Amino acid sequence: MAFLSPWFIGGNYPFTRTVLVGGCGLALLLVIAKLFSDLRSDVPYRMRVPLIWWVLLAGVGFTFFQASPHSAWLQANIGNASRTDSFAADASSESKAEGVGSVSSSPISVYAPATRRKLVDLLYGVGLFVAASLALRDSRSIFPVFGSLAAVGSIFSFVGVLQILSGDKRILWQYELLWGGDSFASFVNSNNASGFLLICFSASIFFVAQMVLSLNQNREASTKGLGDSIDSAKSTAQIGLRSISRLQSSHLYFLTAIILIIAGVMMTGSRGGILALVACIFLLGLLLSRASLFAVFTLLVVLVASAVAVISYSEQSDRISDEIQTLSDFSDAAAPRLQHWQDAVPYGFANAMLGTGNGTYRYLSSRFQKHFTVKTFAHAENIYIETLVEMGAGGVILLALCIMYCLYASVSLYVRPAVFDQALAIAGISCLSGQALIGMLDFGIYLPANTTAMALVMAAVVGRYSSTSMDGHRYRTSTATANLLKFCATGILMLAMCWAIYESYGIESQRAAKRSIKLIEVYASEGVGKTRKLSLASIKRQLKEAGSIRPDDSEVQFLLGSLEVTQYRLKRASQMTQGIKDSIKGLAELDISSEERDLQRKQLESLDTATIWGMTAIPLLHQQLRVAQRSSPEISKEILNDQDVRQHLADAFEHFCNAEKLCDLYPRTRVKMAQLVALIASEQERDTLEPELIHLQEALSRSIPKTQTLFNCGLLALNSGNIELAVELWKKCLRQPHLHAHERGIVEFSLQMLPMKRLYEEVLPQKPKYLLKIGRRYLSGREYSLPQKFLIVHIRRLINKQDGLGELEKNLLLAQAANLIDDYPEVSNKYGAALLLAPEKAPWRYDYAFALYKTKQFDEAVRQLKVCELDPSFRKNRIKWLLDRIRKQRSARPPNR
Repeated sequence: MAFLSPWFIGGNYPFTRTVLVGGCGLALLLVIAKLFSDLRSDVPYRMRVPLIWWVLLAGVGFTFFQASPHSAWLQANIGNASRTDSFAADASSESKAEGVGSVSSSPISVYAPATRRKLVDLLYGVGLFVAASLALRDSRSIFPVFGSLAAVGSIFSFVGVLQILSGDKRILWQYELLWGGDSFASFVNSNNASGFLLICFSASIFFVAQMVLSLNQNREASTKGLGDSIDSAKSTAQIGLRSISRLQSSHLYFLTAIILIIAGVMMTGSRGGILALVACIFLLGLLLSRASLFAVFTLLVVLVASAVAVISYSEQSDRISDEIQTLSDFSDAAAPRLQHWQDAVPYGFANAMLGTGNGTYRYLSSRFQKHFTVKTFAHAENIYIETLVEMGAGGVILLALCIMYCLYASVSLYVRPAVFDQALAIAGISCLSGQALIGMLDFGIYLPANTTAMALVMAAVVGRYSSTSMDGHRYRTSTATANLLKFCATGILMLAMCWAIYESYGIESQRAAKRSIKLIEVYASEGVGKTRKLSLASIKRQLKEAGSIRPDDSEVQFLLGSLEVTQYRLKRASQMTQGIKDSIKGLAELDISSEERDLQRKQLESLDTATIWGMTAIPLLHQQLRVAQRSSPEISKEILNDQDVRQHLADAFEHFCNAEKLCDLYPRTRVKMAQLVALIASEQERDTLEPELIHLQEALSRSIPKTQTLFNCGLLALNSGNIELAVELWKKCLRQPHLHAHERGIVEFSLQMLPMKRLYEEVLPQKPKYLLKIGRRYLSGREYSLPQKFLIVHIRRLINKQDGLGELEKNLLLAQAANLIDDYPEVSNKYGAALLLAPEKAPWRYDYAFALYKTKQFDEAVRQLKVCELDPSFRKNRIKWLLDRIRKQRSARPPNR
């Protein structure tokens, strides 16, 4: 587990979790067999029951209770806050009353399947920790595990560096990131990778700490009996140098592993990971200070310098330094998270009594966050805030108890005289502090690889501390009672693990199907011919299996609907491709000129696979239907009577309706229903917009700050002729200066179906610089000449209306506006006026020279270019190119007569 789990996408590859849960169950079975034999033998298993076991089991029990229907009474009488304020402010009073009235029959968890999903991960981590704490008690068992973690950490860092240098955006050069990500080695998220490497760093430290701490014993033995006249500092330095010279090959291996791991954490670019690494290195030096200070200082300098050398050799020092510089302004670096935490903390306190259910954060974050975002916060990026929201004050207390107990066990080992115990304590403190710090900015411990590594390291610390053979005093609990308690605890976990294996298989079947559907879409758009390798029947079978195991999981129904939509699009794309081929063949029979025939052939051949796949998108089909309903009833009837539409899209709508019944928290389901409701409507309902509008309003009420929902709903409203709603939604999309993810789509669709006056004056922000950027970015083609001219007229009017602009800024803006439509006389006139106001600072001087060249004012253009040559900020090749053009123009002029 320690060596293999990270390589399967951090343990997140489909069915990897199920295998790990099964392995954990097998480990518990072996432990139970050992405990049973100890109960029957005369030699007792001398280990007390750690308090942390009961804390972890309490967390498991509370998570189970949150998802259980038996918690409904407690939720109805104590935990109403998580229900009443989760409804959006603009939701209908009827839905509010219905939601509040359903509290009495609802469990604590706002979405029980998500809590059960989290319960599987929690059972895996707790079960592995309990089994490992019973097994890892001495050097024979701890050395192999910690050695494996050190080895996997160094190999992992090496592979991550190679991945970065290769520039391949896939994971391990073959696993494609379908939903984005900032990958490192086998992790989708580099922040999670840094958290895993910090645990491996702690395991490597264990071996190096043993080496360094032995210096303390050597120093005491060598100075024993010496007089006070000996210079202690000199003696310490000599012993340190002598000990360093006696390094063995095994020591060098672990030092190399630490160097690679430090370089790997830095290369991930995770700011939280870098901060935690610095803290771990500081703690390492502090805890090793009981040994030779000279040796410790030398060791830390060598480790850090070597890691920096690795980073410099890989030519990534500039990127890492940029990430580190962002830490100088923490509020700016973590601005989105800080904004989200400001919304999450009050919501957490409002539900602090019982929480909203472990694992439900991703379903609720869009309800309480107020700042705009492109994506949903699936996690709070802060383990403490997320625990407060999901498990309330009780969960935070349990988390704090776990951290304090592990810290107490580590400190207790550190004060023992044995070097082995002290080194293990240093590894435990380093691991615990690193994860506690990185948990403030990230949340990656839920990944199986991180869970496995963390459970093994801390279980070794707790198991060693709890072993009675290490202490000289007796404990109040008798050995027989302790063994019976251990047998009962592991037996309960073993039974729960059997359920977790079954539940995990259903969860992983759903995840595998989700990835396969996305892969089909990607391959269909790329035209790489890999769609044949992904069987639609096998995907549907996986979803059926997941549905039979988890019948109340709305995600299964949503994916079944998505699969039906994908099947429709594949058929549609195949028909369009065949139609294009037939049209190309039929060109030979048309009575047209050869030039026109070649032109039509080129136009048809230009429709590549990506274009064809994009034309099959449901929003475009919805647009086609709504336009046809307003202009051509015959075409609309043809669309609505299409057998593929009736077969696949009607089934998809039914699955989305089922998903909505099971979970009414996600806005995406309502958006999908709004897209399809018009396509599957009966003849009596085809012309009404009311069902579609209801779905749109419900989707918006669930996720106002999410720009993706605003864009999707705005597009549907625009297609249906609801101009007012479309303008309102798209205006909100573009009002955030740092979030313009949908600019191109908004501009292109608005130019097709929205009056230009409304686009320029109401949808787009009324800022001349922003409008100029829109013109340069999206309206630069010859086909946009008319929209471009209207935009310039609006920009000029806007510039002249604004009183806060100075003459210099007005002239520059007007020059840039004229430059968009190649009005070079106006450009040279405005730049010339601006130059009189600011002759020294003119970064636009080259543009002025180019306009002079276009208006054949060659002498003035050359003079301005000579001034540009004196300024190093201008590119010399551009100046040389323009000077050559001017010389050619002059030489081509006819002589004066």
